[in-house]
Amino acid sequence: MKRNLTFPLFIAALGVILALGFAAYRLFLNPVYTQNLDHVKIVHLNGKAQKLHFEKFTNQEEVFSLEIEVSGHTNENFSLTIADKNGPQYNASIKGGKKVNFTYVQDWYEDEMELTVIPKPSDKGKLEIRCRFISF
Repeated sequence: MKRNLTFPLFIAALGVILALGFAAYRLFLNPVYTQNLDHVKIVHLNGKAQKLHFEKFTNQEEVFSLEIEVSGHTNENFSLTIADKNGPQYNASIKGGKKVNFTYVQDWYEDEMELTVIPKPSDKGKLEIRCRFISF
């Protein structure tokens, strides 16, 4: 009687794939997201430009990406400028209103960043800014 080895080979291959996936998660993905904590700052808009300075955490290694999330509410449109030590790298005009939701994700190789919030003179509101420097 001939034995069919398809099912045991399938189970063995599945086990290897799951083990490799788990190892990749533990060695690469998990450290990236557990070391890269958020910097959170609250900005109360009062019609004047405000500069915010962000730096990577001391336990982080070489930075390769930057993530910024802006949420909150305003009654006017406003602008953001993202700069490194060489000056402005990105400008954005963001539509204001009851709910602000803006995300910026980009390659970034600096250990710090300056973000300038430029509201209109009559602008009122509150923004929460989350910044993450992504590194291994």
